[in-house]
Amino acid sequence: MSVAPAGRLAVVILAVVVAGALAASLWPRRDEATARSLLGVALALLLGSLVHLLVAGPNGAAVVRGLTGRESADLLWVVLGAATSVVAGGLWSLFAFRYTGRDSRSIRVVATGVGLLSLGSVTVAVRAATAGPSVALVDALTVGYLLVGFLATVGVFLLLWASVGANAFPVREPLLLSSGVVVLLSGVHVAQVFGRPELYPASVAVAAGSFLLPVRRYPIFETLPAARVAGRDRVVDELADGVVVADRTGAVQDLNPSAERLFGVSVEAATGRSVSTVLNQRLDPDEVVASQEPIRVDTGGITVEVTGSPVTDRRDRSFGTVLLCTDVTDRRTREEKLTLLSRFVADVVDDRMADVAADAAAVTDGTETADETAVADSVWTRTTDLTTLVAHAREIEQAIADGKGTATGTDLRPRIHEAVDDAAGDGVDLVVDPPETPLSADLSATLFEAVVKLVVEDATERAPDRVTVDATAAPPTVRVSAEPTASADRSTAGQTDDVTIPVVRLAVEQIGGTVSVTRAGDRRQVRVEFPPSEGGDRW
Repeated sequence: MSVAPAGRLAVVILAVVVAGALAASLWPRRDEATARSLLGVALALLLGSLVHLLVAGPNGAAVVRGLTGRESADLLWVVLGAATSVVAGGLWSLFAFRYTGRDSRSIRVVATGVGLLSLGSVTVAVRAATAGPSVALVDALTVGYLLVGFLATVGVFLLLWASVGANAFPVREPLLLSSGVVVLLSGVHVAQVFGRPELYPASVAVAAGSFLLPVRRYPIFETLPAARVAGRDRVVDELADGVVVADRTGAVQDLNPSAERLFGVSVEAATGRSVSTVLNQRLDPDEVVASQEPIRVDTGGITVEVTGSPVTDRRDRSFGTVLLCTDVTDRRTREEKLTLLSRFVADVVDDRMADVAADAAAVTDGTETADETAVADSVWTRTTDLTTLVAHAREIEQAIADGKGTATGTDLRPRIHEAVDDAAGDGVDLVVDPPETPLSADLSATLFEAVVKLVVEDATERAPDRVTVDATAAPPTVRVSAEPTASADRSTAGQTDDVTIPVVRLAVEQIGGTVSVTRAGDRRQVRVEFPPSEGGDRW
């Protein structure tokens, strides 16, 4: 069944209009490399439709007779249509390579091949229009057609892989773009097989419409990460922090492997769900972006700091958000311990300063029983103790803040010697007896060394002549014994343990250890038992 001339003319005009609309939509983006490739496709289709209108339109016979001296335009419209398809298909392949983020070397190779194929096709078309179609010209065009078909097949694969495999953009976009090029490349052949020239402009209209729809309806040149797929695969997937990509509605579009492990969800299960659902807590990506500080959320027993960055185009239009999620559970635990230690020190300082004020008031108020010398000594002793307390608390705080991970699997015996060397005073007889087997505990090596150092310092202040440090590996325990010799000042033997040991005890007990003080006559021993290595991370 043949189509009336008016119907054939309408089909050709439709192809011109749709191709023109595609070109008009892409023209404002002509400064973008990816858009320029698709703009080239639109211009090729527009020009091809106009040429087809001249050759196969109502006055086509006269035009063909004027160009070639022949009456029939049957073969000429096929050659011209095939040349248009080769040029447009090649430019579409270049678009696919650029859009999926291929490396610059691959793009240069494809661009060179497309340029040569396009030049050859245009040469064949001009030759056929001026001298008439020939078997040699048709054969040359067939080779170009096959090569472009191969490039387009690779481009279709890249688009589908980027969408399905890498989740760079929704699958509807590559399906529309791929179906358009398939229709375009098959249009001339189908029209020739059925002997229906109007099928060729119909295929051009369908192909141009398939390209126009994602250009107008979907932000295909701003979708995440579009032309940055390769870079994201190499960099983002290797990040230790979780990366969550959300669209403008707050729906998750992608996760990197770290985010999958952090939130216990696969990218397939998370895609399309809201960010709040994936994080198991209400979270608005826009609020995260607007916040000046990272937002902390608790999810699945862990604490995560979330920062956000908008994804915008050159006109500052937002197309989604990239959320960077950092596991700060260990940091939060350290902060809580630091806060507890600071509160303890503040309470002690407050109580002692109240005692100092009371002693001073006893003198200034003229109390008869007040001994000014004794009060002065008491004030001096209390303030000195407070200074020591604050200094030791700061050492513990610094050890907690600097400590990363635990010493599990690390031999801590060298740390004992380092702590003793730091705490040793002049003339002190320090005896160190480490265990024969490696000593390992569930705390940072920095905190371990700080605890041992403070206990040894406390012991040397009490027994400046002889201090013994011994340790056992199972359980991990350090014992520091102070036993004054005959020449030592025994007045310190009975002093209280309210300056250094309370700070050490608070720090050790928070990680599951114990601190005890025993006395046997003048001999005083501080026993610090640390949590064993199998206890897991605590600091």
